Amino acid sequence: MKIGIVSINVGGPSTAENMVEVVQHAEAAGIESVWTFEHVMVPTDYDSKYPYAASGKMGIPAEGWFVDPLISLAHVAAATKTIRLGTGVNIFPQANPLLFAKQTASLDVLSGGRLTLGIGIGWLAEEYKAMSTPFARRGARFDDYLEAVKKVWSGEVVEHESEFLSWHGFKSHPIPVQKPHPPILIGGTTTKTLQRVVNAADGWYAPSDSQQELTEKIAELKEMAAQAGRPFESIDITTNWRTAKYPDALPQLEELGITRAVALLGATGESDPRKAGRSLALYLVRDVHGHAGAPCGELRVADVSVAVVGREALGQRVELTGASVEDPRRNRTESDVARLLTIGLAAAASRAERGAEILESAATGTRGTARTCAAAGPGVAAVAVVTVPTTRDREHRAEHDRP
Repeated sequence: MKIGIVSINVGGPSTAENMVEVVQHAEAAGIESVWTFEHVMVPTDYDSKYPYAASGKMGIPAEGWFVDPLISLAHVAAATKTIRLGTGVNIFPQANPLLFAKQTASLDVLSGGRLTLGIGIGWLAEEYKAMSTPFARRGARFDDYLEAVKKVWSGEVVEHESEFLSWHGFKSHPIPVQKPHPPILIGGTTTKTLQRVVNAADGWYAPSDSQQELTEKIAELKEMAAQAGRPFESIDITTNWRTAKYPDALPQLEELGITRAVALLGATGESDPRKAGRSLALYLVRDVHGHAGAPCGELRVADVSVAVVGREALGQRVELTGASVEDPRRNRTESDVARLLTIGLAAAASRAERGAEILESAATGTRGTARTCAAAGPGVAAVAVVTVPTTRDREHRAEHDRP
C-alpha cells in the first residue's frame, strides 16, 4: 500500500510558509506522494451542494487559502527528489485545456517525471460562472478536453475539431517525461465517473474512505472493467483516508484493491502537518512489515518508534518520533526507550546497501539485533527491526539467571 498526504496547499499563511518543509519531512519519512486540492475561488455563499458532506457545504471558509495546485507542486518539486506530486483533484473542464497541457507537461519535466494528475468535473456552479465556463455539459467538455490534451502531450502535430475546441496544425513542447503521459486518475463517485475511469484513465481517485461506499463502487468498477475487457488490476485506485477515524483501515483498503491511501492532514489528529507526516511513517513501516513477505516477528504500533535517517546525512543524525538525537551508535540511552525500535531508512534505493550497513552498526552499538525486513521503494530503502532489551527485560533475565 502506497501512502500519501493531502492537502499541502490548503489553509492559511502558514500553509505557504511551511509547504516545502512539510513535503521534505514527508519525503524523508518515506511517504510516497503529496497531493493538492483545487478551488480558484470560494463564494461567501453558494447554492451548489458539496457532495461529500451532509451539510452540503465545504468545511473551508471563503477566506481559506487554496494556493494554486500546479504552482504549489512546482514549488515543492524544486526542493525534493523522489516524492510523487499529485493533484487531488483539479477541476478540469473549467480550465483552459491547452494551457493545462502546457503547464502539466512542464511540471512533469521539471520534476523528473513525478507528476500524477487527478482530475474531476467539479460541483461548484458558482466557480464555473466566475471562470466564464458553462457549468452545463461539463462532463462532455471533460471527455473532449482529455482526448485533446493527450494529443498535445504526444508531441505530434495536433488535429482536433470538436464542439468545444478547434485545434489544428501545431505542436507543443516539452512533452511529459512519463510516457505516454503522467498517470491520470479521475475523481468522483458517479457511475459516469467510473465509466470514464475504465475508458480513458489510469485510475480512480475515490474522495471517500467509507468502507461501504468503496465496496459498492469498486464492485461497480470491476463489472465495468470486465465488460470493457480491461483487467481490473490495471486500474490504480487511490482513496482519501481519515487516519484518526479509521486508524486500522489499511488491510481492509488493500483487500478491496486500493493501491494508495492519501491521508487527510486535517484528519490525522495532529495540528502540525510536519508531525502528521511523521506519524504516518508509522503506518508505512507497519504496512511494509505486514505485507512485504519478510516477517520479522509480531509488531504492535504501540511498541514501535520510527527513526528517519536523512538521505543526505545517512547515519549521522536521526529523528526519533520528532526528537533529534545523535547517531544511535554513539547514543546508547535511547535503546532503553522501547522494546522494539523500527528504523525506516530514508535513503535512495541505490544506497540501500549502505543503509543496511549503518543499521547493523547502530544495532550492534545498542546491544540489539537487527534484521532487514524488506525493501520499501524509493522513499525508504529498507525497513529493519532492532530488538533492544529494556531495563525491565534485563532485570527479568538477571533474576532468571540467578542460581
